[in-house]
Amino acid sequence: MIEEAYTFGREGCLIGIVTAPNPEELKAELPAVLLWNAGLLHHIGPHRFYVVLARRLASKGFTVFRFDVSGRGDSETRKDSRSHKERELDDIFMAMDFMSARNGFHEFVLVGLCSGADKVHPAAVLDSRVSGAVLLDAYGYRTWRFYLFHVARRLFSVRKWKKFFIQIYEKTRDNAPSQEIFPRVFPPKQDVRAQLMELLERGVKLLYIYTGGVQKYYNYREQFEEMLGLRRSDFQDKLQIEYLKESDHIYTLLNDRDKALQIICHWFQLHFRR
Repeated sequence: MIEEAYTFGREGCLIGIVTAPNPEELKAELPAVLLWNAGLLHHIGPHRFYVVLARRLASKGFTVFRFDVSGRGDSETRKDSRSHKERELDDIFMAMDFMSARNGFHEFVLVGLCSGADKVHPAAVLDSRVSGAVLLDAYGYRTWRFYLFHVARRLFSVRKWKKFFIQIYEKTRDNAPSQEIFPRVFPPKQDVRAQLMELLERGVKLLYIYTGGVQKYYNYREQFEEMLGLRRSDFQDKLQIEYLKESDHIYTLLNDRDKALQIICHWFQLHFRR
């Protein structure tokens, strides 16, 4: 296994790590894998999740590029007038251009966690070089069953009632509502469904993994199909959905990380080992 650091991009301000198999183990027909920032975390991922994933995939013949987008981790902030959203998508496209120029890759699998997953859909739709994507705690939309489970769980939870009264007390004392520091705003559900169907029709392989850490908007296994109005015939073997209820959002426990990593690596071998 070989790991090397590179600068890339138009201004040379972006930094990433290429994790590649030894030359004799490299399988040129496999797609390259791209990993980028989850929230404000840099390219190692939460609890080194990306490092372990990159090395496991490299041991199976895949070349992985994990990098920091502009203004995150080791990458400098690009000096242009683009919005943050436009800049981040452009960084992903430049990472693909870099791997194409460096190793001749023309096919890519994108992997994103949390806000990183939010960039996978538009990037995959806009760039036909994307043949697969892994989305960890991606978009979610509440359904009637979500509310049923949401309410039932709280009605019979002493911890939830205690937390509720503490929040009421703190709001009264501080006289100010609590707010999320970095709120995620999901695009309209109908747009996401249309994008998803476009990707499936193009033959893009998709893996979604949701955890118990996002129960505020996703709390049961079948929610994905129900929230987007999908039928099994819509996606057949192109789409895999997993729900790791016991895991938190950033896979803090080693067993949770290992289970997610096993699912991802098995999915790669199932769809891309030719």
